[in-house]
Amino acid sequence: KCMICGGLGEMHCHEVWSWNDRRKWQVLKGVQCICRDCHHIKHWGRTIADFHKGNLTSEYINQLTEHFCTVNQCKREEFEVHKLEARDLWYKRSKIKYKINWGHWSPVELGIQIIKVVP
Repeated sequence: KCMICGGLGEMHCHEVWSWNDRRKWQVLKGVQCICRDCHHIKHWGRTIADFHKGNLTSEYINQLTEHFCTVNQCKREEFEVHKLEARDLWYKRSKIKYKINWGHWSPVELGIQIIKVVP
């Protein structure tokens, strides 16, 4: 069951991060089980890039927009504002080199060995 919309079906695992832009920290808070549609909305920039590559249809993009509006009980105009605000925040954060804090999800705490591949 999707942790955002409550829908059933194909589920994806989505990372939940906390950001401290002043200190340049990025903390992994956990993961969520969310449906494919909510995951595409969470990663809207990637979703639109896939659309421009021909991997997604305009009908599906409209379906995602309607899904967002239904889940958030908002109008399309509010979605458009949210989309622009999210893009601006992503653009700002993409210029910052964050220190990553894995929190309880640290590979060491989970007993996972990280191997770096050097070309």
